[in-house]
Amino acid sequence: MVEDVYPINTKQTIRRDVLVPLMLSVIENAGGTLHSSDVIAEMEKRFTPTPHEAATNKYGNTHWIVTARFDSYWAAQIGWLTKDDNRWTITTAGRRVLYNYPTQQIVDELDRLWRERHPYNETTQPSPEVALLTRALNALTPGHWTTYNDLAHTTGLTPHAVHTHMQTLGHAASHRVLQPNGTIDPDLEWHDGHNQYTKDILTNEGLTFDNAGHADHAARITSHDYATILGLNTHTRHAWHIHNTTTGHDPTPWITHGYIALPTPHTPHLHPHMTRAHLSDHINQTHPEQTYEARDNLITQLNIFLNLIHPNDIIITTTETGYYLGHITGDPAPHPNPNHHTELRRAVTWHNPTTPGDYTNLTPNLTNAMNTQNPLTDLTPNIQELENLLTQQPTPTPPALPEPKLTALKQATPKLARTNHVSQRWLQETIDLLWDRRQIIFYGPPGTGKTYLARKIAYHLTHPDNVSLVQFHPAYSYEDFFEGYRPAPPTDDGRVGFQLTPGPFRRLVNNAKNNPATPHILIIDEINRANLAKVFGELYFLLEYRDETIDLLYSTGDKAGFTLPDNVFIIGTMNTADRSIALVDAAMRRRFAFLHLHPQEEPTNTILRGWLKHNGHDETLADLHDELNTRIDDPDFAIGPSYFMRPEVRRPGGLERTWRTAILPLLVEYHYGEDIDINARYGLDTFTHKPDTDN
Repeated sequence: MVEDVYPINTKQTIRRDVLVPLMLSVIENAGGTLHSSDVIAEMEKRFTPTPHEAATNKYGNTHWIVTARFDSYWAAQIGWLTKDDNRWTITTAGRRVLYNYPTQQIVDELDRLWRERHPYNETTQPSPEVALLTRALNALTPGHWTTYNDLAHTTGLTPHAVHTHMQTLGHAASHRVLQPNGTIDPDLEWHDGHNQYTKDILTNEGLTFDNAGHADHAARITSHDYATILGLNTHTRHAWHIHNTTTGHDPTPWITHGYIALPTPHTPHLHPHMTRAHLSDHINQTHPEQTYEARDNLITQLNIFLNLIHPNDIIITTTETGYYLGHITGDPAPHPNPNHHTELRRAVTWHNPTTPGDYTNLTPNLTNAMNTQNPLTDLTPNIQELENLLTQQPTPTPPALPEPKLTALKQATPKLARTNHVSQRWLQETIDLLWDRRQIIFYGPPGTGKTYLARKIAYHLTHPDNVSLVQFHPAYSYEDFFEGYRPAPPTDDGRVGFQLTPGPFRRLVNNAKNNPATPHILIIDEINRANLAKVFGELYFLLEYRDETIDLLYSTGDKAGFTLPDNVFIIGTMNTADRSIALVDAAMRRRFAFLHLHPQEEPTNTILRGWLKHNGHDETLADLHDELNTRIDDPDFAIGPSYFMRPEVRRPGGLERTWRTAILPLLVEYHYGEDIDINARYGLDTFTHKPDTDN
């Protein structure tokens, strides 16, 4: 038996460059067709495995045989083999590569053709982000791994979008994308049912795992690695944010003595020339008691401080009084700190050592990027802003003119109250509540003017172009409401793909961001009919925390995080006749203010009588409305005034027809299951107030 070989990342591996040509040769020598079990049996006669290749996995399968069968699937996918009833047949393309390629290059050609010929590339025009994702996966060689977060940071997609695109791509390196803690993604699905072999395949490729199933830290390809591998490092200078770890001093010792520091307690023998692989081995030995995630984060931060930060890079740190900006002037060096621990230091020349910068001079994009829990954060995407700050004089400068901002909503006017037959005081209270809470809900029985008043108030507060109305229903989804992938028009060559399409709320938010001094109002009719957690998704959080940022389900260019502008307002309507108000959970009640609209309460109790008087009609109709609602015991089933304000009510026989076809059916539903004669109790001719509606 031959000795183990370690050609990849100094780890044991499987010699695919030997197995693939051997497999093709065995089939060709057998006349071009052979049963799969006979192929493996014949390969066993000619292949001398290393101890690692001959070992078995937990299912009892030999490592090299698992790899050979895996490669046979790829060979069939690219047209080198055909498979029918467990018989493998070599094709003309397979013979061509077998006879014309050097043995050691055949497996490279197999991998290349798999990537090029995947069906995704034949049917869809990839976006720049997806094309970059494909490049990153192409660079993810055997023996290495990465995470969805690393790919997200590299491509500009969200981790969820990376996962979604990878399922569509079906890339040959997908199994090398692991979870942040270095474990195999349980949602990973092979196209040929290889899920149970994922860890064995990774092990065969040269990747090692600890006893808990965590992959080797040193073999991880980080987003910083990808920037170099893919040539994305176009900046000759980088920028970094570092959390200030000193307390109780102002100015801090960092500023006073001109340095930055990364504490390294219980981590002796660090030196400036340690690579990420060396750091991985060192941290695993010195911190065995820590979790895998804690060790991985420490390795990442140490690698940044030792290997990724360079002299002349920009550095920014913050204190309670402001920010300090400077540039790196020295290499890393260990240094004892006052707490008798070791820390790593780098010399810094501070731009404003005596005067902290004003936070208001920093853009939201920059402050959001710095809002992380990690000691060190890469701010290179924001380097232009930081370089501009460096060129300014360190003395205080007059603040820039503030960006336009909405400071108040338009006041309720007598005309608004008069034309809608409600009190100006109630309208103003509603507008004040909308300003304070940003989200309100009108709830009440049918016909109480919930949607009507929502629209009238919205059109009073802003131009109709800035108002959007949607109606929720049980099938309504996040993709309908905010954004989702929709079929794109065919390209000139007939290819069909999908494109991210904004929904009504996304379009409203985009317009609001472009016009920050103008109110933008979304009216959601029947808001309770949809699954709000499903429809709002991660946006539900922002309804309560407008100052925070989140990552969207689908990446849409909001690399610094998505925020909900202050000039976006939501007015929902909810019908109480179906008892849905009782089903509203605490989370929704916390995010919305609720306003009850009832026929016997302000403002609804004045609408019908005011409308009749304004139009010169008999006010007895309002008396009939009041008498009807006194007969209905449950206030949630009261009848709203809008039923009596329809034009058809004024026509001959119109009131009787409306009563029979609109009002009585509501009361039948109310008394469903009760032994009550609806006509005897609610028939129109049983009421004392019966107006003459024929004139």
